[in-house]
Amino acid sequence: MKHPRGRLSKSTYRILHSIDNGRTLSWAAPSSSSPSKKFPRFNLVDCLSIRHGWTVDPSSPSQTGTLVLRRKCHASESFTSFSLVYEERTIDFTAVSPDQAVILLRGLNGLCFKLKEERFVREEVLSQAKERLGQVSVSARSSRSSIQLNNPAPTASHTHSTTHHSHSHHSHHSNSKITGEEISVRSPSIASSRSQLDSLNRRKGQNDSV
Repeated sequence: MKHPRGRLSKSTYRILHSIDNGRTLSWAAPSSSSPSKKFPRFNLVDCLSIRHGWTVDPSSPSQTGTLVLRRKCHASESFTSFSLVYEERTIDFTAVSPDQAVILLRGLNGLCFKLKEERFVREEVLSQAKERLGQVSVSARSSRSSIQLNNPAPTASHTHSTTHHSHSHHSHHSNSKITGEEISVRSPSIASSRSQLDSLNRRKGQNDSV
């Protein structure tokens, strides 16, 4: 029996269904083999607790069960009733018999515990993975900083020395060029002197013959 929250709504028989590998709880009409989309679905991981019908209500210590069970159930049905407590609401049921109520209570309680434990393990593994990734990132940055310290950028003096060396090399190349020009310029004057000397020798030979 599924108990609605509305004051005017009536309790109806429903068949509980566990779907998504036990993570989700829904229900269907007895004539249906699977839950309809019109029925809500609740994630059992988000269930805060499962409360028996005769358990004291923390929000009202003088009463038992939940507000919905107190409205919809007779006091004699409290031993066969139970509720799934969520943050914003409760989902309230009454089993056909006390034995069925015990089976449902133990089964749902164990399933919720298993799902919460799996979520805790996943979150713990994810947290450790993020922490290790952060350590690797810090180590990589430290390595890059160490490489930069061991291989500093060229200083101004080194740059000046390199520039001076380049300038000296350029000057040496220029001097070689100037020397070559001097050689090419002086060569014609030497050839002219030789031609003048040959001319004088020819004249002297003519005078001697006369």
